[in-house]
Amino acid sequence: MRLQGCEKPLHIDGGFVGVQHERGHLLRASAWPAPLPLKTQRTRVLIAGGGVAGLAAARALRLRGIHDFTLLELEDTAGGNSRGGQVNGVPCPLGAHYLPVPGNDAREVQDLLEELGLRQRVAGRWVYDERHLCHSPQERLFINGQWQEGLLPLQDVDASTLADYRRFARLVQEASSAARFTIPVSKTVLATAHHALDAMTFEAWLDQRQLTSPLLRWYLDYCCRDDYGGGLATVSAWAGLHYFASRHGFAAPGAEPSTERGAGILTWPEGNGWLTQRLAQPLGERLHAGRVVLRVAAGKHGVEVDAFNTRSQTMERWQADHCIMALPLFVAARVVENPPPALHQAAATLRYTRVAGRQYSPQGCAARPPRCRAQLGQRDLQRR
Repeated sequence: MRLQGCEKPLHIDGGFVGVQHERGHLLRASAWPAPLPLKTQRTRVLIAGGGVAGLAAARALRLRGIHDFTLLELEDTAGGNSRGGQVNGVPCPLGAHYLPVPGNDAREVQDLLEELGLRQRVAGRWVYDERHLCHSPQERLFINGQWQEGLLPLQDVDASTLADYRRFARLVQEASSAARFTIPVSKTVLATAHHALDAMTFEAWLDQRQLTSPLLRWYLDYCCRDDYGGGLATVSAWAGLHYFASRHGFAAPGAEPSTERGAGILTWPEGNGWLTQRLAQPLGERLHAGRVVLRVAAGKHGVEVDAFNTRSQTMERWQADHCIMALPLFVAARVVENPPPALHQAAATLRYTRVAGRQYSPQGCAARPPRCRAQLGQRDLQRR
């Protein structure tokens, strides 16, 4: 008898969707032609990059009454990793696809959600629009021949696995009580305990506490890969615990899930593209898409920015009093002329993981992805 799950997998062709990677690769050209800009334009504030950071900067300027600004975005639409697309006419996310219900450490996010009509005060308490909420469990797992609600394996698990689940839940609660874990990370004053956790991998932390259950480790590895792009051997113990301690905790079987940090998540068919579309909408003609920022230079009387217009295939020059760099650090370090040492240092220390795939099944024939080279910790999270 042949098991269908163990047959040789079919080859599936893939590629990049919703991203013009060749535009970004223009920055890698060693002999990039630099024709003189055909025109020079003036703006008070120029924002380089139209991801969430750039869109948030534009919103902050508008709220402060500053409307003379321009935003340059590489892609044809703003949103960065939080854009949405369509498959056969059906909206779908192209990256970030949900937003945890924000706690009181994220008051700026609460204000944005109130502005968008997702959060309002009813009978003296804040409530979220149920049409946009997704309550736990949001996912299902196929294991031992049947579906179960939630991703933590529960079907026919033995006593030792259940004991590991419960002990890990206690350890998460103890870590959360000993030192606060917050979203955003910038609101956390890192304690000595945090630094100690950040100095070891999540895998080493689990080893020290003899949490050896393969099913628990599969689940924790999945969570880390889903949020950070790296597994237990890559993510620091601080980051691994932060996934649970900063949000909903870890609910062992038979225990009531924590409700301290709000219920469920906010999500939409197009993912967080729903949010970025609404952040971009008020910008109108101030948003210039299809621009590759190639040079940012500070002068005596402001900032000069050269960008390549991918539509007209021409160079543009912008002069501004100020420039907000909402680009990835490694890109900013390349395009800023005579960058300050702090920018070079930050770009050099930022670490990215390289993962070939994900391990979705806790049991089966799928091979583990190769290990990533770097360890992701609290410094990397602060820059996300």
